Amino acid sequence: MLLHANNLFPQNYNYKFDKYTTSDGLSSNTITCIIKDKSGFIWIGTIDGLHRFDGSRFKIYHPERDDQYSISDSWVNQICDDDDYLWVGTPNGLNKFDKATEQFIKYRFNADDNASFSNDFVTAIYCTKKNGIWIGTEDGLNLFDRSTGKVKRFKNNPDDKTSSLSHNFIKALYEDNEGHLWIGTYGGGLNRYDEKNNTFKHYKFNSENPSSLSNDFIEVLLLTVPETSG
Repeated sequence: MLLHANNLFPQNYNYKFDKYTTSDGLSSNTITCIIKDKSGFIWIGTIDGLHRFDGSRFKIYHPERDDQYSISDSWVNQICDDDDYLWVGTPNGLNKFDKATEQFIKYRFNADDNASFSNDFVTAIYCTKKNGIWIGTEDGLNLFDRSTGKVKRFKNNPDDKTSSLSHNFIKALYEDNEGHLWIGTYGGGLNRYDEKNNTFKHYKFNSENPSSLSNDFIEVLLLTVPETSG
């Protein structure tokens, strides 16, 4: 179910919610992700298709057997807006959606190609201000270069427990104002990537440290700016 709240900013307000369900055009009431692009369209990922909402109607994108340019899977995990394109993560690979042509280009794991993505189950996407797009999967982190189409893989190295990725199951990605990538993992805590040294710093739960993480399962990341007095 999709909810739209009017007048979000006033703190003392009787909020009004507009509800959208399958009765209003959604293909599923189970929503996995949602973004608003620079053109004002709302893009909604569900377990049964990608939706574009213009404020009154939904347009739905499903896989089409006879269309090589359709989306790779109906289950949408993540969406990232990239100006003229959308990057759409599914359990069946990454999709690049051209908003003008409404065509999808698919990127998949290839066991015979080390330059392909590490896994097809895409769990997180972050579009950087440079040429890179970070892709998190159930089995590794990937840096995709928009200009060259090349992929660089990052995975946990059991022989390097201090500076490699702490866990291969990626759940959340965020780049801070200084350009550091933060990676939330499902079981390995939080990582910060040092691009200069190509290393990862780990932040994990420590029962002997009350200032450590409360647990090692990180699903959402949010940057907050401390308030300044005066």
